[in-house]
Amino acid sequence: MIYFRDFSQVDAERLLSDGHLLVAGIAGTGKSLLIRSKLMPWLHARGEHFVIFDYHGDYAQDIRNHCWLGHDTGRSEVFEEELERSVKAAVSSSVVISQVPHADTLDHFLTSLFDEVVKGRGPDSPWFLIVDVSHRTHSSSILLDFVPVAEKHGCTLVITTQLMSDFTPSVFRHFKGLAQFCPSQGDDDLGLYRKAKGVVPEEENPIRRVVRGLLSRQFICFSGTEAPQGYVLSRTDGYGTDHDPVLT
Repeated sequence: MIYFRDFSQVDAERLLSDGHLLVAGIAGTGKSLLIRSKLMPWLHARGEHFVIFDYHGDYAQDIRNHCWLGHDTGRSEVFEEELERSVKAAVSSSVVISQVPHADTLDHFLTSLFDEVVKGRGPDSPWFLIVDVSHRTHSSSILLDFVPVAEKHGCTLVITTQLMSDFTPSVFRHFKGLAQFCPSQGDDDLGLYRKAKGVVPEEENPIRRVVRGLLSRQFICFSGTEAPQGYVLSRTDGYGTDHDPVLT
């Protein structure tokens, strides 16, 4: 039996301090709300270096350092300049990289960023990379390939996804935490968790039933061998308005 606690009791430090975090669930259930209202403020308050790739433009108003990417998704001079500017911003300081609606720039950005990181030209200090892959994990191989080596390059990953199916056990085992929102009906979520040692207790069936019954804005946190914790999201002051962004 999992008791769902109030959103105010979410422990951002617990979610982010142990290693990579996966935030999974269908669209509209609260994944971005968790990132914006809890995780980003915690990172900002600690002065951490964090880079957000913003698939849907959800984070565009949240911090001053912000770049748009994708005004011309062809390999044009305009796009190359945008891409170079975005990668330089990501390496030097905390930034939100927002994708222009209907563009497809994730792999371009990650390829260029990871190339700098692997060559030793990445952020100087430990850093966080928050990536919303939405429903397109199948075409994000560059990101999945980086997961096993991210820690080596000082990077803690926070990945939000609608689908778990492309996170194979060999990739999933690198994640130390999971925030599971209502899953897709076709997603074999806990079937995958079972193969990742230490993420979910052995009593899989009761947990599966709880996950399948999650409502919008309910989620369950799994962290190492600790007992799963349930939470109910609520909007916080400053969330979701152009006039009062989460961070200033």
